[in-house]
Amino acid sequence: MGSRGSPKRSSFRRASGCLDARTGKVGRARSPSTSIDQAQLVKVGDTSDAQIVRIDLCAALADRQAALELPRDAVEAEGFYLLAIDLGGRTEPAAEGRPETAAPAADRLIDGEGSEAEGRWIFLRVKRRALESRLQALTQAPVVAPLVFEPNLMRSSEGRTLVDDRVRRLLKRLKVGGGLEIVAGLEEALMTSLLTCCRHNYSLRFDDHAAARLPRHVKLVEDYIVKNAEKPISMKDLEGVAGISARSIHHAFRRFRGYSPKALLQAVRLDRAHRTLLSADPRERVMTIATSCGFAHLGRFSAVYKKRFGELPSQTLGRK
Repeated sequence: MGSRGSPKRSSFRRASGCLDARTGKVGRARSPSTSIDQAQLVKVGDTSDAQIVRIDLCAALADRQAALELPRDAVEAEGFYLLAIDLGGRTEPAAEGRPETAAPAADRLIDGEGSEAEGRWIFLRVKRRALESRLQALTQAPVVAPLVFEPNLMRSSEGRTLVDDRVRRLLKRLKVGGGLEIVAGLEEALMTSLLTCCRHNYSLRFDDHAAARLPRHVKLVEDYIVKNAEKPISMKDLEGVAGISARSIHHAFRRFRGYSPKALLQAVRLDRAHRTLLSADPRERVMTIATSCGFAHLGRFSAVYKKRFGELPSQTLGRK
């Protein structure tokens, strides 16, 4: 879809920091997981035909904050997922090798291009950390690489119906405002449906048949890594836990998980480092925290941390 003009740049407000229907004032931000342009949401009116047609992973926006005039609390430092929502329900049927829609690409939307101001589209942000945490909770397995949604988004027509129903319910609630618990519940329901009904690089985790075939030695190795991630772990250690060779362990992980034991170990350590940095005193040393989580080399830790969370460990530590 071509651009018909540059939209006005307007600040994104946290989703439940919405317009109060009784007072006409914007309330304080409460929503834990989403943000949306509240003025645009009120302006578009009817959202009963809304359909999610594209989901893009966007990097952290700290370096673009001033240009976009975004308030700091609306900028997810770890990045976010941008949900392009067609308000007219005019999405094209998906063909083999072709996306379901011609929605503007995420980088065009972030840079102020596309058609946000024209009323056909509205864009909902879901915090990357919130969606990945929901993925981890549903599958009981760490997120070892960024969650990436496929252009041909839906796995089935039933999934399409469920996802769209949940996004419409959330948009309706956000328009009238208030109800923290209701908004949080609708957000969780939407995130669950996105993960279970859409195509992405973790879809196999929701395949019941694949889950039922998960070998016992894979689960044993996973449990050992999670419980001992801060310690040095060798393949000899994993062989002793699983009772099979290193080659067989790697083969089983690739087949049933799609990643290696090493990738799992790094993901567990990064998650622990991230949680520790967020809660730590800013005067603490990054290297001390990294070492306590199992990392021995600060430079390497900083590189993989930034790739995963969109910022350096020192930026997380200093953010309050």
